[in-house]
This record gives sequence, structure tokens and C-alpha cells, in this order.
Amino acid sequence: MISHGKARGTSGFFWLNAAEMQINVLGDGWNAGESKILLPSDQKRIDTLWMSEAGVVDAFFFVGPGPKDVVKQYVAVTGLPAILQPFATGYHQCRWNYTEEEDIEQVDLKFDEYDIPYDVLWLDIEHTVGKKYFKWEKVLFPHPEKMQKKLASKDRHMVTIVDPHIMRDDSYFIDKEATDRRHYVRDATGKDFDGWEIHNAYGYYFHMGTAGGLVKRGDGKDRPFVLSRAFLAGTQKCGAVWTGDNTAEREHLWVSVPMVLTMGLSAATFAGADVGGLFSNPEPELLVRWYELRSYHPFFGGHAHHDTKRRLFGERNTELMRDAIHACSVFLPYFYTLFSEANTTGIPAMRPLWMEFRDDEAAYSNDEAFMVGNSLLMQGIYSERAKHICIFAWKGILVIALNSSQAAEGELYVDDGKSFEFGTIHRFIFSNGKLTSLNWQLAEKFSARLLSKERLTVLRYFESS
Repeated sequence: MISHGKARGTSGFFWLNAAEMQINVLGDGWNAGESKILLPSDQKRIDTLWMSEAGVVDAFFFVGPGPKDVVKQYVAVTGLPAILQPFATGYHQCRWNYTEEEDIEQVDLKFDEYDIPYDVLWLDIEHTVGKKYFKWEKVLFPHPEKMQKKLASKDRHMVTIVDPHIMRDDSYFIDKEATDRRHYVRDATGKDFDGWEIHNAYGYYFHMGTAGGLVKRGDGKDRPFVLSRAFLAGTQKCGAVWTGDNTAEREHLWVSVPMVLTMGLSAATFAGADVGGLFSNPEPELLVRWYELRSYHPFFGGHAHHDTKRRLFGERNTELMRDAIHACSVFLPYFYTLFSEANTTGIPAMRPLWMEFRDDEAAYSNDEAFMVGNSLLMQGIYSERAKHICIFAWKGILVIALNSSQAAEGELYVDDGKSFEFGTIHRFIFSNGKLTSLNWQLAEKFSARLLSKERLTVLRYFESS
């Protein structure tokens, strides 16, 4: 929990307990009345009541004094967020389920045909034999290695989804090995535990074990990509998270912003929600709004339930969604730099307005807009057929590209894109028509790779008359 105000600054409270819990927020504008708990005071303040059903509780207080200070103090306790490979910051395409190898090939070709960039294609749980993970459905996916190599030839990746459970079957090699080696969680009598009610700690360790296994498989050289829906404090060290099953409704589009912002404040900076909603069939305009908003979230991926229709909505809507994905591609170096910052400080890439405008009270209750880093403000459009929106404005001027002196400066993080041999932050300065870096020589081997793939665009400043 984070408290922030103009007079007293920012402070934080961390309740470490993995059991099921309930938090009552007692104050005007909150639904505390439903719990029948009386407010402890008639003063204008907010009180909270925390309850865990079991276990030991460790409580931590973070004194700030600013919002970024609180986040830094929190990650000093729980750990810094992992920095993922660059492909993870691009667009992910997923559906439960692409049915066979031919389906995968057609989806991939259609993205090329419509000039829609993407980096990752996902397979849901039906790629397996009866939910027996690590066993391919050979009828529908007879050549899985060839299928993945074909995507890799286009610099694209495949991710497979598994649920955090194992099918109990003596003929299933995973179950047999886990039983024989006593790898399963056990109950108080020492027997294998069959069930789900082991709460967030299990999801955390599943995430940790998967990420650790991938690092071990690659001889410790490459950073893994593992996305989880279940997490606990510290999960940020293992990889990415997402908000879970949502629905194609405008309320779910809106609520994705405060949800991802909250995750970021909890150090889970690489987070996002399913574009379009997992359930139901979105109207074309709503789907476009999903893409426009989510292209500026750290994790950007579309997903849909197998009961929904394929989401194809004509040339104009396809163009708008393509533009949103292209916009994401343009900002990938900026996002990657922010992920590097998160990896060293814990400060999230996607930030609430009050983190950057801490003394502006108008920012305190605004959870429809957000900052990407300290330089880019994003305002979502949540109303149907909206013709105009109100945008948060602050005191001062935000200058993008060159200023009135035809100069600019900024930072960019660069590395080899996959290993644990991290790169460096380049400090760029553009002045007198020249682009220089103050520490260019510190990462020469990484810089060459960057400049070979990126184009430099300079936007000049013109004063209106």
C-alpha cells in the first residue's frame, strides 16, 4: 500500500503473507460499509484493516519521502525486476487455440500480408496430448521443431502455455518422474498433495522454477521469457505477469490501466492485460481502442477464447490496429531503456501521473491516463464513439525532439539483446547538427548492432508566428 500527498510526501506499507487475505479500506468513497466495520474516526482520513487467514506476517514500513524512493525501498526487500530479451517488448499474438500447424502458418502469413509487425506467436494448452505438458499433439502438430524454426527464420518466437499442474497418469513420464523423485508438494501426512488451494506462493515458485529451468537449459547464457498469472512479492525477479482472464467490455479496458499501474508500483513492471478481452466478441471500435491503449503498456499481447470469433473487422479497422502496433515498434528502444532503469532501481516503465507530478493534486485521482517513463503521457479513450477527451495538463512544457535551440538530449539503454552480459546507458546529445554520446566507447560492441538496425529521425522545432 502506498500513501501519497502534497503535504507529507510518500510512504509505503508491505504486508508479507501468502495466505488468502482481505483488506478493508475505510474512508469516504470506499465500500467499507458493506463490511459493517465502523470507521475509527470521523476525521477526513483513510484507514485500512488487513486480515490473513493463516501463516506468519512480516510487516515493512517504507518512509519515502517520494514515490520513487518508496519503490526503491520496496525492491531492496523483494528484489529487482528482471530485464527480458527485446523480443518480449514487441507485440504478442495468441488465441486459445490455434488448431494445427497449418493454422499457425496462415496466421503468420496474414501478418506479413497486412504488414502488421509481431514478435511472438503463442500456442495455448491444446497443443498438448490431453493436457500432458511437454508432449506435443502429434496429429495436429507433427513437426513442432520445424514450425518453430520457420518462425525463427523471420526473427519471430513461439511461446507455449502450460497450466501449473501435472496430469496424474503412471504412463506419463513427467508424473512418473515427479512421483518417483518426490518432487510434488506433500500434505501433512507426507502424501502427494492433489488440489489447488495452496495460494500465491505456489504460483511464485512455479514461475521461479520455470525461469530457472530455462536458464539452466541454456547453460546460463540467455535471459528467459516466462509470463505468469499467479504471483507474489518477488515474482518480478522471474519475469513478466498479466492481469488474467478479462472480457471484451469497456469497463475491462478502463480497469486494465489502474491494474497494470498497481503491478508496476509492486515492482512487477513487465505487465499487461489481454488485448480485446479473452471472453466475448468486441465491437470493432472497442477492439481498436484496446490496441491503441495497450500498445503503450509494457506487455502488449492479444488473446481470445476458443468460443470467440476470429477478430477480423475490415480494412479501415485493420489499418488502425496496424498503426497502433507500428507505434509500439517505434517506441521499443525507449521501452527497453525503461526496463533497464527498472532492473537497476525498481522504478516501473508505466507510471501513475502522481509519480512524475507529485505536487499536482489533479494527478492524484487520475487513473485513466499514465506516464511511460518521464517523457510520454498516454490518455486512453474509454467511451463509445467519443469525439473528444480531456487530457491531464501540467505546469510547464513538454518538448519532444529538438527544442528552440535546435538541441536535445536523452538516454538509451543498449545491450546484446539476450545474455546476462548487460550493456550500458548511453547519454545522447544532439547539438549543432551533430549527435554524440558521452559514453559511446563503453559499449562499442552493442552500439554497432543498434545503429545497424535503427534509423535516426530528427524533428526540428519551429516557433509559431
